[in-house]
Amino acid sequence: MSTNPAPDDVTPQLPASVAGKSAEQIEDILAMIDSGELDATTAQRAYLAGAAFALREQAKLTATN
Repeated sequence: MSTNPAPDDVTPQLPASVAGKSAEQIEDILAMIDSGELDATTAQRAYLAGAAFALREQAKLTATN
């Protein structure tokens, strides 16, 4: 049985450019939701916003390592 690594042991998995580009694409989707072009529930929008944030943070971590 494997155990999950402690938060300090986690290393980014995506290159910074990939994580950053993915965040940009999600942010484009969020803009489409905000403009009314796409429909999404509050929960769906929040999920996407969280994913974009996590990818931006991962891009920062990867860029500095």
